[in-house]
Amino acid sequence: MKKQRITDVAREAGVTPATVSMVINNKPNISQETKEKVWAVIKKLGYYPNFIAKGLATNKTNTIAVIIPDLSSLFALEVLRGIRDRITEDDSIYYNIILFDMISYYKSRSLKEIFQRIIGERRADGLIIIGHTIEEEALEILQENELPFILVATNSSKYDCIYSNDRLGAYKAVEYLLKKGYKKIGIIYNKLVEDRLKGYLEVLKNNDIPINEKYIIEVPSMDLNSGLKLGEKLVEEGFEFDSLFVAANDLTAIGIMKVLLKNGYRIPEDIAIIGYDDIPAAELIVPSLTTIKQPLQELGKEALISIIDKIEGRNKERINLILKPNLIERETA
Repeated sequence: MKKQRITDVAREAGVTPATVSMVINNKPNISQETKEKVWAVIKKLGYYPNFIAKGLATNKTNTIAVIIPDLSSLFALEVLRGIRDRITEDDSIYYNIILFDMISYYKSRSLKEIFQRIIGERRADGLIIIGHTIEEEALEILQENELPFILVATNSSKYDCIYSNDRLGAYKAVEYLLKKGYKKIGIIYNKLVEDRLKGYLEVLKNNDIPINEKYIIEVPSMDLNSGLKLGEKLVEEGFEFDSLFVAANDLTAIGIMKVLLKNGYRIPEDIAIIGYDDIPAAELIVPSLTTIKQPLQELGKEALISIIDKIEGRNKERINLILKPNLIERETA
């Protein structure tokens, strides 16, 4: 099969090569009908724009770097799935994705050094940064070099960001437990998600329920191992609360559940548990985990479109997009 050219696409679609180029590059003033017709022909002929040549001419890579905290992070993988699905759904997106796993890179490099490398080697036209608390100095490097980036699952008053309303999610979880008749509600949180603690405190205050400091437990990390360790501590020392909002995440909640169930506790009869995120494992564990569903895939989809709009100059305003979480009722509460 011969290599297709832009002129072949134009001829088949009944438009000029200039119009095909404008469609590929998402230029304005092209009707939706023309766009759909051109993309249909591109797909039919198997035409692939020469982005290497284009990159040399425009100083662009047509690549987006995605920074994730850890390849084992189910949270980050769900956001990545949203990015992948958005690319799959939209034939007009011609960007490659490269991943930087921070667990691997932090062994020898700081985040600042990684950003400098991406800039120096012209590795990407923009960055999507998932779930990080990042030092200001590193982000300033990106700004100084005019490299667009967006923070995902991080609320920032200064930088482009997209996140789920954690305070609202926590409020929904605790309010649900109160309506179920629970009064002694504990919370497990991490400093990275302090807005969830604020939501917890807010709903208790609004319902005239005294704050018990013993019911507020901070964990150093948000993972299965952290949940297992805390579960063992709860079994060893005992606890007074009748329900537990694991605001850290579902993995921490699952770790706690495994230990409690192993030691004869019944869930939710002895203690009700609500997690956070709604990762796939939440539905599979027995009993299935009631949780707050973050729109993780939607975060990925919106982040991708937002960073492309920034790269291509269609949006020069600061982005602060907030998505709403929902309660998923299952068996643990």
